[in-house]
Amino acid sequence: MQALSEDETPLRAGYRRSAGTPRGEARRQDLLDRVTEDLAVNGLVDFSLRRVFGVFMQQMRFRMVRRLPVAFGWLTRRGDAATARWMKPVLTRPEIRRDTVRMLRTAMADPKLLLAAAEGLPGFGHPALVVWAREDRVMPPEHGRRLAGLFPDGRLVEIDDSYTLTPLDQPVRFAQLIGEFIAVPGLLRHLGSGP
Repeated sequence: MQALSEDETPLRAGYRRSAGTPRGEARRQDLLDRVTEDLAVNGLVDFSLRRVFGVFMQQMRFRMVRRLPVAFGWLTRRGDAATARWMKPVLTRPEIRRDTVRMLRTAMADPKLLLAAAEGLPGFGHPALVVWAREDRVMPPEHGRRLAGLFPDGRLVEIDDSYTLTPLDQPVRFAQLIGEFIAVPGLLRHLGSGP
């Protein structure tokens, strides 16, 4: 932090000149790594993450920002009204913002957490329905196929004209698939029998 606070101008100028090149990307990543490490050493990561998250969330008030790929733009084709409602508590209630940052920090702390969870899926001894968007750009269809394949009795259904958040983009089709899945005779009794 001290090195950056003394004179950050060369870092900014160097970043602008090299943006968009492979070497520039490596420099940018190196800079981010150094800043993050320095923040962690000085105990400022929590503050920094909360601040960045807070600024980002404030911008989510605007539909144009929510539709960006980095926000919800690649997650839903039609769910802007719903995502706007989701953002309201994060924007207006500090305790929800704090808990959201805490959850994100925990999820980022152990990148192997999801892999460990996935390793347990083959032990799930019940039917499983995986509903995936065929046009998903965030979670490619191949990931849905792999996920369904991890379950001993997994079934994959791909939905058209939807992105990641299929319940928002295709709510009728999504509900229909869930209804058909749970209508299988004996399924609910089977699911209630434990792992």
